[in-house]
Amino acid sequence: MKTEFEKKLKELGISYKCNTDGVYILSQNNDTSSILKAHFIMSEPVDEVIHGSRNNNKIQAIGSFKLILQTKINDQDIFIFAFKNTSNHCVEYVIIPLKELKRRLSEENQISTDNQGIEIVFWLLADRFLYDCTNVGIEWEWYYLSRSVNGRMVDGSVWDYSDFLNSWDRLK
Repeated sequence: MKTEFEKKLKELGISYKCNTDGVYILSQNNDTSSILKAHFIMSEPVDEVIHGSRNNNKIQAIGSFKLILQTKINDQDIFIFAFKNTSNHCVEYVIIPLKELKRRLSEENQISTDNQGIEIVFWLLADRFLYDCTNVGIEWEWYYLSRSVNGRMVDGSVWDYSDFLNSWDRLK
């Protein structure tokens, strides 16, 4: 996944340097006046029995991530979560500013105060909507992910990450 990510950066004309901790220093065409630090995180192995749907929702891909949000991290940083799409065998990316990620996790009461870390599980559904489905129960899944005439209950909420799916413009 790291190779695919670096290839995409080159295609976009973004220069990069990678630290050993997965932090990328990005700049547009070697312009050092606008540098962005991006935290690249690859999905942990996914167990569909644990992480998957219990209501037979059609899921294209699941990404499972564990991270610790340190207080020292600059609010201008970007987090990039990468996971394999098992339907079309490509890599999907969730590209989200750290400030927005912290806001969403705080509203979901997922921010860890004991530095034990955070788990995030993304579901990419067949219609290309992306949701945080960490620790969802069967009732939550049925209630929030059932598609009605006006969409899903989860649409537009803090659990809806669809706007961040493969949003490469956030790196420019």
